[in-house]
Amino acid sequence: MLEFENTSLAYEKYAGIYNEIKKKASILELLTFMIINSDNLATNILIDLLGFDYYNNFFLEIGLQDTKLNRMMGIYNLNKENYTSNKDMYHLYKQLLEEKILNKELCKIAKSILHKQRSKTLSQRYIYEDIEVYHKTGALSYLNLRNDCGCFITNNKTYYFGFFLEQMTSKEEASILIGKLFKLIYKSLT
Repeated sequence: MLEFENTSLAYEKYAGIYNEIKKKASILELLTFMIINSDNLATNILIDLLGFDYYNNFFLEIGLQDTKLNRMMGIYNLNKENYTSNKDMYHLYKQLLEEKILNKELCKIAKSILHKQRSKTLSQRYIYEDIEVYHKTGALSYLNLRNDCGCFITNNKTYYFGFFLEQMTSKEEASILIGKLFKLIYKSLT
């Protein structure tokens, strides 16, 4: 168990996991909250634990060429933004499903967490049946950015998707568009 305090500037605005577990959490709990709730505090604790350089070197090691962690979550600085690309997300999810990164057991844990993603307001917005999907949503309000990347499996085939919508009129407009696009893709493949 890690012990932490909600005292860092990066933690002040986001107290999700902090309020629920009262200053103690396992790495698995932090990873789970980070993914299924987009919990910035959990993410920032994990960043503090290993540091920016560790993650950026790991991203390069597993073949993510466009992904760069430059700042904590919730601390917005247009001169120091975090980056990724659809190409990197495709590579990451493909490697994860083929169990070519980490090890078999860690890939199963990662898939289990991604499958529990609680946000259904983007890619799955207009999908009313349960589907086998592994994904991560995100948003940056100050850029009106919404994203949802991952994969779904249907009829024993895996399909990868990545939506990054920026400078939309509103988050709601972006959410609706992602939902409509995903539904169109999903229905054409099932």
